[in-house]
Amino acid sequence: EDGFTKVNQDSFLVLQNEYDFKDFNIFSVLDGHGVNGHLVSRFVTKYFTSFFKNNKKMKASSTDEEAICYRLKKNNYDIIKRAFRHAERDVSRNTDIDANFSGTTCVMVFQIGEKLICANVGDSRAIMVTGNNKIVPLSIDQKPDDPEERKRIEENGGEIAQFEEDGEKSGPFRVWKKGEVYPGIAMSRSIGDLIATTLGVVPEPKFIEDKVDKDTKFIVIASDGVWEFLDNKTVAEMVMPFYKKNDPDGACKALIKTSTEWWNKEDIVVDDITAIVVFF
Repeated sequence: EDGFTKVNQDSFLVLQNEYDFKDFNIFSVLDGHGVNGHLVSRFVTKYFTSFFKNNKKMKASSTDEEAICYRLKKNNYDIIKRAFRHAERDVSRNTDIDANFSGTTCVMVFQIGEKLICANVGDSRAIMVTGNNKIVPLSIDQKPDDPEERKRIEENGGEIAQFEEDGEKSGPFRVWKKGEVYPGIAMSRSIGDLIATTLGVVPEPKFIEDKVDKDTKFIVIASDGVWEFLDNKTVAEMVMPFYKKNDPDGACKALIKTSTEWWNKEDIVVDDITAIVVFF
């Protein structure tokens, strides 16, 4: 309301027809947070672009759909997990970015022919809409108060609580160092956030697999600037008219416009908003 503006900390990645294989595509949205969140999300985007375009093992596996899928899934998704871990390692080792209290989410969808693999860290989100307008979540938001996530964090010296001031609690549950007032991160997994990493906030993604078939309509991948006020059903209903017109660009613009309107209505700030829409 005072005219203050900030850097957009979101980044996105679209790699299509990699390794000369027309049905190997990667779509990803990253949402930076913290003072240097934009630097972290941009670095990680560049890192993933290089990793997946130049990885020799991936190139050697690009003979067909089954071979690429096998490589991605081998040893419990080891190659994808390694990419996420090394992205966090290199942001601190090979750059001058201070990532102690800054990091990024990352939701990444691999399409290999009819197969889908979604790798997710944080609270950006991906959904798929299929026949009869069925909504299929491709990711689950990773929040500190989830019992499984809470257990890991508490075992590493963290505690989960809302922000508290003058006895009043507000906002989402956050991760704090036990007895301290930092780092206060509102998600249980992240790339970066090196102080939070010592408390069990990990860069390891969680995975959901699905497939594309003749009934698949579209996928929406977006940062939480979209999902804060628009639920999965609302987003699917908004995109559907544009799907019928084969206008993915119009769908993205509508999602961003509506999300912005909700932020202006409900808050004094507008969060960063990024959306990728993929039609089939």
